[in-house]
Amino acid sequence: MNLETTKEILFSEKLQDSDAQSNKFSNELRNKLAAIRREREDKYFPDEKFEEDGLLRDKVQEIAEFAQDHIQKVGEEQAVKDFQLGFNLLNKGTADSILPERQPLEEDGDFGEKTFATLTHLCKYYTPRVIMKYLRKGALTNAVFETKNDSEINTDELVCEICNNLNLGRPQ
Repeated sequence: MNLETTKEILFSEKLQDSDAQSNKFSNELRNKLAAIRREREDKYFPDEKFEEDGLLRDKVQEIAEFAQDHIQKVGEEQAVKDFQLGFNLLNKGTADSILPERQPLEEDGDFGEKTFATLTHLCKYYTPRVIMKYLRKGALTNAVFETKNDSEINTDELVCEICNNLNLGRPQ
């Protein structure tokens, strides 16, 4: 499996059967994350062996299930931008960090290896609930700042829609 296959699964328009697709995506995402971590840890920590972490797998699966509705509603590129902003907010990375996964992501809508590595890194240190909170913040922040000056888009309505997509209910 490669990154393109993972992106195709994550952003497929055929996600009607969310349980089956979610399980398939989760398994493939776990495998890809494990391969990336093994590669990185072999490079930076050659004496330490990578161990599959069941907790990490569960976190990634929960986040993947959470993300599916948002991806379907706003599209792949916008969803990835939202998640990249959320990851940056949570990661508080600095440009001079020696760890690539701590460096700020370019919010370009490309679900590449850097975004993948950051997701893995965040899953290692945070609960899915915290990560999802920041993914929501990224989505809402992008919605407000990208539409606030566009008179053809009702920003309040868009924010409410995103809140519903991400299981937040109506904002107060």
